[in-house]
Amino acid sequence: MTDFSDAFINEEGEQQKYFSGRVNAEDMKGIFTSCEGCIFSTYENDTQTSCKLGRIEQFKNKNTEVIEAYNDEKEFYVIKSFCNCYRTLEWGDSHVDHEFSLAKENRIIWNAIVIVGDGKSSSEVSEKNVSSFLKGLEKTCIGIKEQSIPPSIVVVCNNSGVLPFDVSHKAHEMFDRTEIDFYVANVIEPNRTDLECIDDAFLKCRNGYYSVFKSGHAPRPDLFKPLNNAINNELEKVALIRGYDGVNGLTVQASMHKYLGGNFSMSVEEKISKICEEDGSNNIIRDWEELNEFP
Repeated sequence: MTDFSDAFINEEGEQQKYFSGRVNAEDMKGIFTSCEGCIFSTYENDTQTSCKLGRIEQFKNKNTEVIEAYNDEKEFYVIKSFCNCYRTLEWGDSHVDHEFSLAKENRIIWNAIVIVGDGKSSSEVSEKNVSSFLKGLEKTCIGIKEQSIPPSIVVVCNNSGVLPFDVSHKAHEMFDRTEIDFYVANVIEPNRTDLECIDDAFLKCRNGYYSVFKSGHAPRPDLFKPLNNAINNELEKVALIRGYDGVNGLTVQASMHKYLGGNFSMSVEEKISKICEEDGSNNIIRDWEELNEFP
């Protein structure tokens, strides 16, 4: 047991205070979360016995070290990881339904990337084909708007011969007067692949995840519910989810995409696979079928 009580510590050397005596430097790396001031901590007298959300057991089941710590006032747990459920007593005073408010705050952030077309052509696109492209885009946008967890932003990547004005007009028609931000990117180079379009569109994405859909495909409304549950309730680690229909549904952690330089030289999936092979880590690439086990 040790004597310390700050909520999050990740500054080099500060983790030493969580340990008694001399410890290996490797044991002090990473972020630590103290339960001492968390509103979800359950105490018996001055000793923490559990977490109202069951997080202590969940972390232990994931082989995350849980340390017994104390200060001058009480005994509590310190988790050798980041716990996104830590909330102060002040936070609790400003929210009526604590678990509902927590779930809303922790809900995953995702960006939608919609790819229109399979490569820009210099030839003119017939009026019939323009109509087909725009109807497909509308179908996909409606599917995105119906998501139970709405996206932070929708990036429409026009990789077709349809005029930028037409695609932009349809995007405005779909997302104006909604709370969903959107941006239209027009591909100039011919023969641009889907992976290259993703890299282009990623420049407008925000933190969290991005998910890719080809224009004309409508994702089911509850697509992201299992991912949200897997991350927030089951403490699963997910860096990439393979598409369930070609590129449709390809979902990637934005920070991982940025760190690996996107799909340059090889796909993000291949890069993550190599990392998993080299360091022997658990596979952080998933299929949607796996995630559906976390409804």
